[in-house]
Amino acid sequence: MDRMFGGAVRADSRRGEGAVPYNTRRSVEEDSWTEVERKELDHATSFVSDSMYLVMESPAGALYMGETVHFKVHALCDQSTLGSVAGVSGKNKVAKDEDDDVMHGTLFLTSYRLLFRSFHHQEEELVEVHLHNIAELAEFRVNGKLGPMSQLEVSCKNFELIKFNFPGEAVSGDAYVKISQILMNKLQPAAYVFARQPDTSGWAAYDPQAEFTRLGFKAPKSGTQIGGFRIAHVNNNYKMSPSYPSAFVVPASVSDGELRKISFFRARGRVPAVTYRHKNDAVVARCAQPLVGLRRKRCTSDEAYMVALRRECKGKLLFIDCRSQTSAYGNIALGGGFEVLDYYKDTNIMFMGIENIHSMRDSVRKLFDLIKNEIRGNERPNWLSCLESTRWLEHVRSILVSCSVCVTKLVEGTSLVIHCSDGWDRTAQIAALVKLCADPFYRTIKGFQVLVEQEWCAFGHQFRARSGHTDTQAAYWEDDSTSPVFIQFVDAVWQLMRQFPCSFEFSERYLIALLDEVYSKRSGTFLHDCEEARMGSKTVIRCTSAWTLLEAHPQAVDFRNPFFMVPLSGEGSKEKSPTVLQCKWHTSSLAIWSSFYLRSLESNDSRVYKVPFCSLLLCWQTRVI
Repeated sequence: MDRMFGGAVRADSRRGEGAVPYNTRRSVEEDSWTEVERKELDHATSFVSDSMYLVMESPAGALYMGETVHFKVHALCDQSTLGSVAGVSGKNKVAKDEDDDVMHGTLFLTSYRLLFRSFHHQEEELVEVHLHNIAELAEFRVNGKLGPMSQLEVSCKNFELIKFNFPGEAVSGDAYVKISQILMNKLQPAAYVFARQPDTSGWAAYDPQAEFTRLGFKAPKSGTQIGGFRIAHVNNNYKMSPSYPSAFVVPASVSDGELRKISFFRARGRVPAVTYRHKNDAVVARCAQPLVGLRRKRCTSDEAYMVALRRECKGKLLFIDCRSQTSAYGNIALGGGFEVLDYYKDTNIMFMGIENIHSMRDSVRKLFDLIKNEIRGNERPNWLSCLESTRWLEHVRSILVSCSVCVTKLVEGTSLVIHCSDGWDRTAQIAALVKLCADPFYRTIKGFQVLVEQEWCAFGHQFRARSGHTDTQAAYWEDDSTSPVFIQFVDAVWQLMRQFPCSFEFSERYLIALLDEVYSKRSGTFLHDCEEARMGSKTVIRCTSAWTLLEAHPQAVDFRNPFFMVPLSGEGSKEKSPTVLQCKWHTSSLAIWSSFYLRSLESNDSRVYKVPFCSLLLCWQTRVI
């Protein structure tokens, strides 16, 4: 490898140089850029490259309004890494040339994407890589069928890996530096730049009042605040908790004044909020850790809240701390901690042992490097041992174990109060998975949209920070705020789909397309870290939602599961599509999600997990009968 962008340093092995910080290496003068206006592209559609290879075409028809071209060069796209999902972000699947390993065409660097257009002049032969999605760049010297070439390897956050070959040794260096320079600068989200008249219909996917009614929360009697639940608007100006939604459900007997007192006792003002009611009246609530500290502080308003919650649910109350007990004790020294049960009568607490975002980032990077080497042809005979060493499936297992415990308790009539440290990472994972398993509504396409909008977007999961879309100069893998929290959640959903192939209305292709939207920044849904930022930037009226884009996706026909069965009444375990899902969490029941993580392997089609034929046959027979 000659150079690499995406880590802390780059190295040039050809010149014998050691690892040198990026800003001390090669630079590009401003006048060496090729800035092309949209109107110029309409008239001057081609020119001959310096290397005198094929004519270079204009991508004018494929550009967004306002998107500009900074650089273009003749290139050969390595088809072996395109897999079955290349070009998935808004374009059709790439048509491969079976007689060659590469496609000849033009690589364009725009203000938002890398675009590769084949010389076959067909729209389906357009490969696009969103700049926000790039995790690493690497430059190599390779020997191709046309002689020595330079190669640019683009590794993406969504596990896509695409290779571009260039005749000559200098061309990839120019592309490398210019792409790196753009990545080092602030990238403007395409959702704002290119959406002149956005389709805002998708923003109606989640309505707090409608969800309150659907779940059958009992409202207090008219003129009183006794009994039942209510939608609190105490945070309508986002001052109590900037990372919380403006409206959330609480016991009706808990006043706004008491909620404000509790906000000083819970980390970042994230007070307990009820997000789900099961048909047995048990509920799921979420919050952040209590600020107990070394002095074992208490908050009578917080204690009264739990009494009110237990009274309304007429059952036991269980605190679910997503952290390990050791980690929770460690937070006490920092002013945090967990509930002191002496102050909360008739309650209990369980520690789930899910590791923090830094452990998850380290794990996914090991998985990323393992798969990247596999794609490069460095196949390891001890692949399974290497996969185990990444600990990725171990982490997914810990999430599923927590989900299984919580679902069992919920079905038994125990209400759950779930939290971790800040209440926006592990808390979101467990709360969302519990609801997914407990309520078949969330396993429909519409319900899954509500689930993501509520538990992830409204309650402040930091999509911008976790996806590496902040303004920091740190490389993706070196940024302490990045972590694959949402990928882990979707992976866990996929594991459930394997176990219950007839219980989900959507397919795994839908999940993959959803993750692609998270990292592309084409929609407004995943642009920000909280509702306050979303409303402050007027995202709802300026941007199209991810749900609208998914509905219009070229592969949307494949987003529905043809074997989906609406659950029958009751909770019989012998049903093919049970109402409540009791997931299997043993390591032997888990698998690597090949369709996503190995998506860039040429042999990906043979590795994609296929639902066992016998399971699908049983589903079909049940439906016919």
